[in-house]
Amino acid sequence: AGLLVVFGVWLLDYKLHIDDPVGAVAVHCMNGIWGTIATGLFATTTAPGNEELTGLFYGGGFELLKIQLIGFAAVASWTVVTMIIVFSIIKAIFGLRVSEEEEIEGLDLTEHGLATAYSGFSIMDVSSGNMIANENTNLGVSDYDEASEAQKKASVPVVDTTKEMKGVCKVEKIGKMELSGVESDKQYYTLLPLYTKGSRVFTPVDNKKVVLRSVISKQEACNLIDEMKEIEEIVVTDDKKRELAYREAIKSCDCREFIRIINTVLKRREERLAAGKKMSACDERYFKQAKDNLYGEFAVSLKLAKEEVEDYVERRMALKDMASAS
Repeated sequence: AGLLVVFGVWLLDYKLHIDDPVGAVAVHCMNGIWGTIATGLFATTTAPGNEELTGLFYGGGFELLKIQLIGFAAVASWTVVTMIIVFSIIKAIFGLRVSEEEEIEGLDLTEHGLATAYSGFSIMDVSSGNMIANENTNLGVSDYDEASEAQKKASVPVVDTTKEMKGVCKVEKIGKMELSGVESDKQYYTLLPLYTKGSRVFTPVDNKKVVLRSVISKQEACNLIDEMKEIEEIVVTDDKKRELAYREAIKSCDCREFIRIINTVLKRREERLAAGKKMSACDERYFKQAKDNLYGEFAVSLKLAKEEVEDYVERRMALKDMASAS
């Protein structure tokens, strides 16, 4: 019976892909069937309360085993027919499945208001902002492009600070990578940059050099927009040191540092235009990077298209200036 439980859980979960998180089918159905048949095999009069029935292995022949098999077949047939009728009625009136979004979030949250009753088993752990690697942290499909919209939305937006800046990414998967030359027992984040089509980033979960963080909240984004004009510039007179400061600010992946670059370049552009000079190539390059990264994250936080963010920022800043003036 113990072996049958392990086999039953493996069969349903890994082969038939039937959701049975507590192993109820393996314990009650499969072991119930086995218990019924085992009586016809192992029944003995030495067992307490049994003075007449003897199983096949104790000299009783096939008679008791036949009765037990008929009993199993009768109960199974009645159950199958009855449940088909019952579930057909339920399906017609209420429906049998919850929405895909509820499947991903888990019924503990949507039905019972609990963050999770089985920590580590839900695809999306709503009880914590931390990303914990486990066997269920993928989207349910191997290719992001084939995932449904609900599955894509369930992946966690993060900001990637790998050497080649990718901006806002979604966690497509956390798990082992089956590639030659890659450590097979190592856990990796598979990151999908939101604004770079056809690109993926792979980074070890335990890589201390790569920092991942959740995107800022809507309120944090609004607060930053309101403070943009007050955020200090990067004050460096030497061109090489200024470029180094720009680079460090980009690598910090901090929205406030992006704004410092933007404010610095805007001020320098005014000064250079007044002197009859164009914007330097260095200023232009880092201004674009900072703006792309900042507005890309604002777009996620504010639930806007990226191309709508600049207009939103300008309008909010204008309203703040009007409020201050009045």
